[in-house]
Amino acid sequence: MFSLFKKAPSSIPYKDKVWKTAEAATKGMLMMGMMKLQKNQPCLIMTFFESERDSLISFMTEYKLNYVALDGSNFEILLENKIYWVDRSAVSNSTVAGFLEKNAVAFMAEVYFPGHYPLSVPENKVLEKLLTLGFNSFLFCISFDDPLLKMFGSERILPLLETLGLEEQEALEHDMITQSIKRARAKIDKKVVKEIQAKSPEEWFKFNGHFNLT
Repeated sequence: MFSLFKKAPSSIPYKDKVWKTAEAATKGMLMMGMMKLQKNQPCLIMTFFESERDSLISFMTEYKLNYVALDGSNFEILLENKIYWVDRSAVSNSTVAGFLEKNAVAFMAEVYFPGHYPLSVPENKVLEKLLTLGFNSFLFCISFDDPLLKMFGSERILPLLETLGLEEQEALEHDMITQSIKRARAKIDKKVVKEIQAKSPEEWFKFNGHFNLT
């Protein structure tokens, strides 16, 4: 997993936090969001897939968290002490983009993501757009059962980490992890000639092929 002496492909800087499970990752991300709200800072979360959106909204509804969906239909959006959710496609909407640009400082220029997009180019286009709107801090909250991490053997690594004492609510964060994920996605970029869109990461890998990245 950690190829320390290979040069990772250059891209927009971001950080990864990795939990044991998708549920733990979502809870961890929302917990960080709630900590921001306690400091009177709104929180911005962006999703790439419909399944991520549905899971996120389900969690926020279950735990009675105040959130606003930025979908372009709310033409007069007020900044409040809430969690704001936006789909990647919505940043091209002038109303949404204008709101984000106006309030980037209030969001501390930070965006949380519940997962990476498998291909780096589409993801980087979104990050580049966010950069133009004043955002420069991107945190991806993922898990060892994410299909992307499974591509390079996360199922073999997790038992070792559990033996070392990794708890359900704990997350790993290290440059080596981020660089490994970048290399894995670079390999996927080379293998996918014509992308087939999907509603979930699992469906995406099913439609676009299986990769041995270990």
